Amino acid sequence: MAQPGSSHSFTPMEDLPSATPSVADYQPEDRHLHHFLLNTRQLTGLTAEQLPVPSLSEIGDVSLADSTTLPLLCSLVHAMSAMGKEMEELRLQTSDLESRVANSFPESVDHSTQLNQIQSSLRDLSHRVAHLPPTQGSAPPPAQVSRPRPSAGS
Repeated sequence: MAQPGSSHSFTPMEDLPSATPSVADYQPEDRHLHHFLLNTRQLTGLTAEQLPVPSLSEIGDVSLADSTTLPLLCSLVHAMSAMGKEMEELRLQTSDLESRVANSFPESVDHSTQLNQIQSSLRDLSHRVAHLPPTQGSAPPPAQVSRPRPSAGS
């Protein structure tokens, strides 16, 4: 709209109220990095003092090396967190299985007594086998050693 007495058809920039930038005004990469950093801080349970997350306006000033490294580090933290959760679940399942196995055997059965009885029976059997005489077919006949005959002249 043109102001009366003005030859311009638009409002000069200095006449516009200062606007705060909205989230849509930032690059998608900057928004993603900001969101990823916030999620990582929440996942780790760190405070804003321990893991300060740059504001959206500050994210644009992050160096190329940092803007490449930060998502990789955040991804590593998320992967390790997921692995930790899986390990905890496996530990709980293993503990549950161990308790089920321990509770599945009745306490009244004394396995050591049964094992001792079997060992005793084996010892008795081994003594019997050691004292058996050899059978005719099992041992080879003694070897015949030929002795030289004494000569008539000696």
